[in-house]
Amino acid sequence: MKIGIVLFLVCMICIPMATAKVVSKDPVPVGPGEIMGGDGKAIAQDTKNPADQTGGSNTAGQGTSRSKGAKPVILGKGLPGIAITTPDPDEAAEINAVDATAALVSSSNTLTRPLLVNPGNLTKFSHYPRTTTLTWRPVTGANAYLVEKQYGTSIDGGTWWSMPTDTVTTQDGTYLTFDFVGSQPGRWRVSAIDTTGTYKPSPNSSWKYFNYTLQMGKLSTPLQVSPKDNVFFYHYPRATTLAWRPVLGAVGYSVETQYYSGSAWTNYPDGTATVSTKASHTFNFVGAQPGRWRVTALAGSDVPYYNSNPSGWFLFTYNI
Repeated sequence: MKIGIVLFLVCMICIPMATAKVVSKDPVPVGPGEIMGGDGKAIAQDTKNPADQTGGSNTAGQGTSRSKGAKPVILGKGLPGIAITTPDPDEAAEINAVDATAALVSSSNTLTRPLLVNPGNLTKFSHYPRTTTLTWRPVTGANAYLVEKQYGTSIDGGTWWSMPTDTVTTQDGTYLTFDFVGSQPGRWRVSAIDTTGTYKPSPNSSWKYFNYTLQMGKLSTPLQVSPKDNVFFYHYPRATTLAWRPVLGAVGYSVETQYYSGSAWTNYPDGTATVSTKASHTFNFVGAQPGRWRVTALAGSDVPYYNSNPSGWFLFTYNI
């Protein structure tokens, strides 16, 4: 009977212990976006992008619980609300920990330097006109960019001269199109600015180099048709028509006329005449004396040529 009493007491002690509710002191992860608090209730996990929080970085997997005192769940790759980016190795070499689509404002309140896209470093160009488009990645917090352009004698240790610096607003995008100066090396860089003063200007990006290799030639020298060299005229009034063969690519011609007076050649009172694509020019000569003329073909801005060399001087003489 004593043994039976002992067994009954043991059972009465163990049954309440087995049915007692177990309370965990520490939160338990229950899934993406939630943790289990110490009272057994699910607590909402803050899945905001860590890079959006004050002082945050672009490293995935750093969450912050809104429940004071609760331990955060370490969120893995691919969970909602977390940006997972893998920067290109070349981009990472220029800007560490930069998001693949936009640079982030650093904790020092300074804009990050822009990442240059095109043209890539040491790009070679041979087109004409030398219209060049520069593009870069946007920078978070910036509302404008300063674009510096230079041309030089050599990429390796040459002398460089600055072209005008351009200011590009974010409304205009993150690109700039301009006409480069010549067949020679060039380079460019960009810095980000915030005209509101909220953020400090970024450091300059690194220089990117390019090279235009198209060598421009000269237009052909015009071939004079009439009057021929050493012609004599006897008519009055002294209306004189000068003519030459058209030059391919010319947008006009510069016609010079002179008369001989005393012992020297003097420019005609009308000076140098510029005519359109019509390959002739008519004028009234000054008097009964010698004269001469020559012509130069003019190149337009949209062709890869310089003005021609002037033709030789052709002489004529009015006897009345």
